[in-house]
Amino acid sequence: MRLRVSVLFVAVVLSSFCLGQTKHHLVVELCSKDYGFTINNVENLRKAFGTETCEIEVVCHGPGIDLLFSHDNKLAPRIQKLSKTGVKFAACANTLRNRKIGKDRIFPFVAVVDSGTAEVIRMQEAGWSYLRR
Repeated sequence: MRLRVSVLFVAVVLSSFCLGQTKHHLVVELCSKDYGFTINNVENLRKAFGTETCEIEVVCHGPGIDLLFSHDNKLAPRIQKLSKTGVKFAACANTLRNRKIGKDRIFPFVAVVDSGTAEVIRMQEAGWSYLRR
């Protein structure tokens, strides 16, 4: 019986190793006006890791919040495409409130979080890799 259990365990481990790939979790903190470079990074990560093995969330606060404006945004098609492939975007409620930006000015698929910085910290504490732009 022990031999069967051991063989089964090894088979499961090997099949997971051979069939599965590491799942990457990345939080991108955008707190600057480096919008184009940030989107390039996210698109390149999608190409490198694929959509099935890489979960990405872009958290915007401070000047970075402008990336999420749905009107007059030359990056809008790229942002919408990334969203459709599973990239999540989050806006800091503090920045929206302090800059008097209504939710109607940002993309409808954007989640609003209580604090951009706190969201990044929570994600890092949960084991997500971190990139700051």
